[in-house]
Amino acid sequence: MTINLQISIQTLRIHVTAAVALFIALYAVLVISLEQVYNTPELQIYPVAMSLTNVRVEKCAPGANQYLQSLTLWSDTNLCLKATKVHIDWAAEATVMCCILLVGLSLHMLQAFIQEYAFNLIDRQNQVSKLSKQNEDLKTQLDSLKKEIVLDLDSPITKVIRSIKNIQEKCDLGADVMESLDYVIQILSSNQLFLPNLNVNNDAMDSDVNKWLTTMLTNKADNGPSTLPTLEEAPSVIDDHILEYLSEINSWDFDIFKLVELTNGAPLYYLALAVIERHNLMPLFSLEPDVIKKFLRTIESGYKPVPYHNSTHAADVLHALHYFIAELGLSEIINSEEILACVVAAAIHDYAHPGVNNAFLINSGAPQALRYNDIAVLENFHCSSAFELMIADPSVNILGSLSRDRFKQVRASILSMVLATDMAGHFEYIAKFKNKLSGSGLQYEDAKDRQLLMDIAIKCGDINNAAKNLDLCRTWAGRIMEEFFQQGDLEKARALPVSMFMDRVTTEVPKCQVGFIDYLAMPLYEVWGLYATKEELAFAGLSNMAKNREYWRR
Repeated sequence: MTINLQISIQTLRIHVTAAVALFIALYAVLVISLEQVYNTPELQIYPVAMSLTNVRVEKCAPGANQYLQSLTLWSDTNLCLKATKVHIDWAAEATVMCCILLVGLSLHMLQAFIQEYAFNLIDRQNQVSKLSKQNEDLKTQLDSLKKEIVLDLDSPITKVIRSIKNIQEKCDLGADVMESLDYVIQILSSNQLFLPNLNVNNDAMDSDVNKWLTTMLTNKADNGPSTLPTLEEAPSVIDDHILEYLSEINSWDFDIFKLVELTNGAPLYYLALAVIERHNLMPLFSLEPDVIKKFLRTIESGYKPVPYHNSTHAADVLHALHYFIAELGLSEIINSEEILACVVAAAIHDYAHPGVNNAFLINSGAPQALRYNDIAVLENFHCSSAFELMIADPSVNILGSLSRDRFKQVRASILSMVLATDMAGHFEYIAKFKNKLSGSGLQYEDAKDRQLLMDIAIKCGDINNAAKNLDLCRTWAGRIMEEFFQQGDLEKARALPVSMFMDRVTTEVPKCQVGFIDYLAMPLYEVWGLYATKEELAFAGLSNMAKNREYWRR
């Protein structure tokens, strides 16, 4: 078959045709030659030739017996075959040649069949090879797709650690460099990556400040909340003095305590109404005026009359967020749903605060700490309590008019902001925001980056007292210290160790305030200042903080 394929079909047919023609020609020549031999006069008897050709013979004459007897081929002396003139039977010969021709034609057809069959086999082999190649290509594509589908679940820190280890293995580094890289890996592998190093000597940080920061950042204290009275419902009539003063809410030096006096102790209610109106949220979300008012009155009445974490503080945080939105350009970055989330988050961020910190609740085994597994206890409590209130009573559900998807979006943003006010994660937020700004920058089209911006904004609002003018700063400092002292009194009453800066007898207020500014407020506002770097976005927070720090240091 291989030879058959190597010789072209036309050449092979010529070979077969030529062979048949040659054979017939040779046969015809042989027959004619024999005929001539048989008819030669010198030879009369050709017994051998007679056996090969078609001849007609007759008996020999009696005188020919002697010749026959001389031939050993004949034993019968009585017979003699006398060759007469030989006559060729061309009909028979033609039949023989036709048979030869038919055999040649059969060979020709057999060759054509074999060649066609061979080409079919080759076509089949080619198809199989083609399909095999396509199969291999598909396998290769599938393998590449599998490689692309494999998720890279390693965190950036894990990749950095792996890269450092690869450098250590592949590069010839000195002992000092290897030791330094080991130290870097140790730091990156620690569980307190975003926490500052508080293990410093007294020259770097006052020991009392160090203990206070450690308590605040690690949530260690004692005892649960006490039962406290509620605020009365806010008045429903807005007089001209309130409206006139609310027109100044775009000023960073807006005095929230003056609003408390004008509103008869309901600053959150009136300020929130003004902010909602300023940002046109009521028509945007089809908010019912009665629902808004009842929500604000219910939330404000739910704040306990503790010295610091009360509705006045909530209103102050709301004012700060409004200022950031209206004056520092957040309104050009976040959308309407996120502005609504900022308003609600500020209003509820310390809802029903008991006047003691997370460390106190955790170490005393309070029900809230057990419910929230010692994680952001108060912050989870504020969110849960406020949303339970809204879901249970549609008449106070300010988010009730939102669609399911919008509600989920706004609720998620609110929860993120309120949980960001937990001081245990303070330095983690600062590090994330700083890395974002110093790296690729905030991508405002990314909801996660906008959320981080809002989380930092509410954190700045939550501790904005150090960034206000000196009069407001001193007033807020007096309130927070009194709340600290009340917690210290509870700890003394329960024979528990008094937390740092919470003993009204031994605490040095200036030292506490300087430590608060240096280690908590200033680092946060410095990264916030990286966002508000343009001249038109500048505000007095950082300069006020520097002046307040100097005041407390004197």
